[in-house]
Amino acid sequence: MIKNKVFKTAVLSFIALLSATGLAACSDGDDNSADRESETGAGIVAIDLDGSTIKCDSPSVQVDETTVTIISGGEYILSGNLSDGMIIVNAGKSDKVHLVFDNVSINNSTNAAVYVRKAGETVITLKDGSSNSLSSGSYTSIDDNDIDGCIFSKSDLVVNGTGSLDISANEGHGIVSKDSLTVSDGTFAIKCAEDAFNGKDSLTVSDGTFTVNAGDDGMHSDGITTINGGKITIEQCCEGIEGSSVSVTGGEIRITSTDDGINAAGDDDAVLHSIDISGGKISIKAAGDGIDSNGSFTVSGGTVYVSGSENGGNGALDYVSTGQITGGTLIAVGNSQMAMNMDSSSTQGSILVTTDKTYGAGTLIKVTDSDGNNLIEYTAESSFNSVVASAEGMEKGGTYTISIDGNDTTVTLEDIIYGSGSAMGPGGMGHGGMRPDGGNKPSGNGMGPDGEMPSMPSDGGMKPEGGNMGPGENNVLPEK
Repeated sequence: MIKNKVFKTAVLSFIALLSATGLAACSDGDDNSADRESETGAGIVAIDLDGSTIKCDSPSVQVDETTVTIISGGEYILSGNLSDGMIIVNAGKSDKVHLVFDNVSINNSTNAAVYVRKAGETVITLKDGSSNSLSSGSYTSIDDNDIDGCIFSKSDLVVNGTGSLDISANEGHGIVSKDSLTVSDGTFAIKCAEDAFNGKDSLTVSDGTFTVNAGDDGMHSDGITTINGGKITIEQCCEGIEGSSVSVTGGEIRITSTDDGINAAGDDDAVLHSIDISGGKISIKAAGDGIDSNGSFTVSGGTVYVSGSENGGNGALDYVSTGQITGGTLIAVGNSQMAMNMDSSSTQGSILVTTDKTYGAGTLIKVTDSDGNNLIEYTAESSFNSVVASAEGMEKGGTYTISIDGNDTTVTLEDIIYGSGSAMGPGGMGHGGMRPDGGNKPSGNGMGPDGEMPSMPSDGGMKPEGGNMGPGENNVLPEK
């Protein structure tokens, strides 16, 4: 009899301990609760969504009809469908909240699907093999916070995992953080009215697969936007990748934009804007500037293909201070009125040529060296009459042939740069300001001493093979 009382007391104490620590605090409300606890592990809270019903008994989770509010740090696994509801994170200022999406579908017609009001950091993990979807209609302010994204976070937000996430936002952004936003993996399909990814302080993408259709920017930060990897396809946007500064170190990026493809800009005049490309493969088709930096533009690695605007109001390349190439491959085609080459601070050769006819989209461009080695091959995606080309191995003193639709011309780099220009055409002033060299043409490449573009010669400007164009001659390719 005494042994039974001791045993009973021990069991009751153990159950009380489990309840106090939250290890058994959450229940499915069905016969699979034991299996779920085994699957999620001790200490992980399961939140089951079932239409307009939410099942969870954890004291860390408050349920009000179709709204879930998480009030403390920890790991929470969400599954099921919520037809018109919201997940709110309102934890401590130093709490880390980990949300695991395991085949979650949440729609909210009047607000965000996920709203992080307060936490030290929130991590959303897309569980391996899971398919998840979030959608939002309009937005309503909560606690004087102007929510404007399907996933909206007031604190640092990290998204990872190898599952998939589809987001549809009829208004506002897809995923937005008012601090830093980091995406390290996952498969994303985002359709939104404004930015697909918006990290106010910073946006970092390390890996993942992205298909984006955005009404504004594909990827945006008021601070630095960093792309270290991933396969990014921005099918529709105003500007593709934007930040006060933009850094691309890797990944495969494809941008189709109605304005600039990659843009470095901001309202703070004290900030030094920059676009730095050191790796990856970037393909841009832009109706505005292909690459536009309100500061410096540098290429030290990777492959960059740009088809810029077909009109004279924008250029394939546009920068304010320096445009330096020291490695990698760059080819940029666009309208000659705004043509800009890299500048003389470069250590890798770069050639700008213009043509006396406009070539259409689908035109093949090749650059070869004096031994016939193919350095660049690119099929233009929009019409053009200017080409900027630079590839590893191009150096001062080298001779290179540019072929446009079979029309060849040969250039010898007497200087590291052949042919210059600015955002108002060679020797002019761009909308971002005067180029640091005053727009003057480097010696031996066809620009007059005052930065003026000389008149086109009657023979079409074709330079005989083996040399640069002399004084008064244009770097213009004749019509085939």
